[in-house]
Amino acid sequence: MFCYLEDVIRPLNSSPLVFEDDQEIASQELFVGAKAAILSQLRMQHLPVPELVVVTTLAFRRHLRDVGIANDEALQLSPEGHPSIAVLADRIKGTSVRPDLATVILKAYRGLRSAGRPQDWLAAVRSSSSAEDGRFASYAGQFETVLAVTEASLLDAVRLCWASSYSSRSVVYRGAMSNSQEPPKMAVIIQRQVLATKAGVLFTAHPLSADKTLAYVEANFGTGESVVNGLVIPDAAVLSKNDLCTVDYTVGNKSVMTAATPGPNGARLIQQPPDQVTARVLTDAELRGLCELAITVESLLGSPQDIEWAIDEAGKPWILQARPITA
Repeated sequence: MFCYLEDVIRPLNSSPLVFEDDQEIASQELFVGAKAAILSQLRMQHLPVPELVVVTTLAFRRHLRDVGIANDEALQLSPEGHPSIAVLADRIKGTSVRPDLATVILKAYRGLRSAGRPQDWLAAVRSSSSAEDGRFASYAGQFETVLAVTEASLLDAVRLCWASSYSSRSVVYRGAMSNSQEPPKMAVIIQRQVLATKAGVLFTAHPLSADKTLAYVEANFGTGESVVNGLVIPDAAVLSKNDLCTVDYTVGNKSVMTAATPGPNGARLIQQPPDQVTARVLTDAELRGLCELAITVESLLGSPQDIEWAIDEAGKPWILQARPITA
């Protein structure tokens, strides 16, 4: 019979369902996933990462149990089983979170929100699977992120992240990257939404040449979803990490952007004004600031990093995710 490692460490019925403290999140990767643990590690080093709480893998397990998904059923998942996978995902999304678990999640969300301005506070709800952001497989884009989440839509967003463990694409990816039959375990990050005016990704080693002296940046206006989901040809910049000087800057063709606005889909796709389609997104000063921040992240984490970033309305850069470069 399959045994979960978590059950050896903490029995399901006596385990925390939400972590709210950065030190605890950073030290409990088994229960929160690498994505969340890394973000809290960076926050503890006083880097600009939005505050967060984490709904643990144990809460996910409890919801699976509540909707009648047994361990053996999860172990039978394979790329050939797509129809049954879709049924499991729908069951997770379509079943209400039990009241006691919902109360714990909402309490943590309200505690997080109380640090900001409740009248305009939004959350980003992100997957943090036990398989994500490893040194050999990132699972980038395989699981769910929901932006601009309000209290009314919070539990729906959490269920969407849980259900993405059972999506066909994530099962195919898992089969290609690993021979492990361990059932997927999903924690969920609830994090203050950065109201981004500019966003994108930054690699601390050039993704094509693997040159560790060069950083590579892609950017668009709005949130980073238009960049990471390939909706536009973003601006692309290459910087020297030795002196933070821009080596090359190519302006992209950015006909659309994504904006974080409350609604069922979280991020709204917007047509760019004509003058912004081919406008330069980042100044040299902004590039230097992002690169300097990324070099610090790389040094702290000990390897070249793939970083998602955003710049807010006040011009402050934020780190939204950092993971080892895997390809």
